[in-house]
Amino acid sequence: MHTMDHYRLSRMLDTGKRRPPNLDVMGEEELLSFHLTHHGGFNPQLLFRKAGTAAQSATDLLAVYADCKRKAIVCRREGNVEEARGWEMQCDKAYSMLPEFARW
Repeated sequence: MHTMDHYRLSRMLDTGKRRPPNLDVMGEEELLSFHLTHHGGFNPQLLFRKAGTAAQSATDLLAVYADCKRKAIVCRREGNVEEARGWEMQCDKAYSMLPEFARW
């Protein structure tokens, strides 16, 4: 099963989730899948019980976080520490903008 399909299925089956997954423990492929699934605020119902405007905005911020986190991982692996730190700062910025209900 493709990672994106596995991610979507696992989130749909776990309908009791009140918070999004901890993006800091995800690997590169999972982060990419998360980003592709949620970029632009799409599919907030996979993350939150109520998929209103606040959930949609939070979903988009989480997708931004996932993309920046993935880029930071790639940069560190390639030895680009300074560039990785820049992406990690973007993660911190996105996380600070998340509402409490969307934090892990």
